[in-house]
Amino acid sequence: MKDTGLALPRATVGVSRWRRFRAAVDWPLILTMLALCAIGLFNLYSATRGTRHSAKFDTQLKWMVIASILFIVATAVDYRALVRLAWIGLGTAIFLLIVVRLLGDAAHGKGSYRWLNIAGMGIQPSEVAKIAVILVLARMFQDGELSGYTTEALLIRLVALAIPVGLIAIQPDLGTATLTTLICLTVGFLAMPSVWPMIHVTLAGLLAIPILWETMHDYQKNRILAFIDPASDPTGNGWHTRQSILAVGSGKILGKGYGEGTQNQFDFLPEHWTDFPYSVWAEEWGFIGSVLLVSSSRS
Repeated sequence: MKDTGLALPRATVGVSRWRRFRAAVDWPLILTMLALCAIGLFNLYSATRGTRHSAKFDTQLKWMVIASILFIVATAVDYRALVRLAWIGLGTAIFLLIVVRLLGDAAHGKGSYRWLNIAGMGIQPSEVAKIAVILVLARMFQDGELSGYTTEALLIRLVALAIPVGLIAIQPDLGTATLTTLICLTVGFLAMPSVWPMIHVTLAGLLAIPILWETMHDYQKNRILAFIDPASDPTGNGWHTRQSILAVGSGKILGKGYGEGTQNQFDFLPEHWTDFPYSVWAEEWGFIGSVLLVSSSRS
């Protein structure tokens, strides 16, 4: 195309950018996400209406609006720019994890230092750390040469990722620390040209489990044991799991109806508005509604 030396009108440039944006967006994914958000709000309203937790619906709605704005901003930014800032993001996440340990709100985290109160809003640095870890993993596998991924080189790279995992674990937040570790292992197994270095790292981690077990708090050990066998402590650490199973099973085929779940409405199901929303849904909409929900999330 011959360069005429004439600049395109500003309006034309704007339209061109908008067309590129529309072409780059995965609309089926966006629509599925919006549908799941709507279902989540619908389910949350049922779980909290008429209870002392009813304000959580308004809070969730506010955060969804904020998240939608941030999503649009992030979509407009070239992802390569985010990858270039990955190490800075990880450093920021580590800094926030240190701050939350020193100045965090233990009451909000029920004894764990997980939350920072900034301008009246609760911020959980561990969630920032998960995103930073994913970006750093992308940067590592983008920059590295395939021939350089030996076991020793991989271990050096993983040391930096072990720092936020360790800081999350001592909050203590064993669940998020475990999830972040699984993210690292999953990306490693999928992106490595050879799985053997990852196998070596995984075996080293498994061998370290006895040492980690001795450093854990008693309640963390009890939660793991109850997860493996909820019946071992049905009225204690296994209560959450058993009640969620009862809620799902009591929904049967068609469910009890919207807002009619007894496990939910009578507070037999603990933390139903945050940790067990699927149990609330399954009790109210039954097996058919549960299958439809899972199918829509995988479409």
